[in-house]
Amino acid sequence: MPQGQYNEAVNRKGGSDFLSVAAAAEVLGVTTRSVRNRLVAGTLGGRQSPNGRWEVDARSIATKPVVLRRQDGHDDTGLLLELALLRSDNAALKARADISDAKVTELARELARTRAVGAQLLRTVEAALEVDADAP
Repeated sequence: MPQGQYNEAVNRKGGSDFLSVAAAAEVLGVTTRSVRNRLVAGTLGGRQSPNGRWEVDARSIATKPVVLRRQDGHDDTGLLLELALLRSDNAALKARADISDAKVTELARELARTRAVGAQLLRTVEAALEVDADAP
């Protein structure tokens, strides 16, 4: 893929240069196993997280031969890379939204508990004041 197409895809995506193994496999037109084998062999750039999950450096894909081509011979790698990068962004945003939703739910529960404790405290204080008012 020409460097300009790669840069355009990465810039539109927001600058993230790493793809999931599945996204890289889609762009390269190979299996996920093939991508992992290439990562282990060092013929494809990437990084492995402490939990063992691989991320593929999108720049290393830009230098690989493309398997997927349209019937008219046009190279769609730039579009495929952009699509993969957008899918990667989408997955990351969904994960962040899930965390945010969970946090909102947690905070709503905490607010309900706080209100219940406050209501109980108010009843206790009111009862104590009534006892004091009834005292001779």
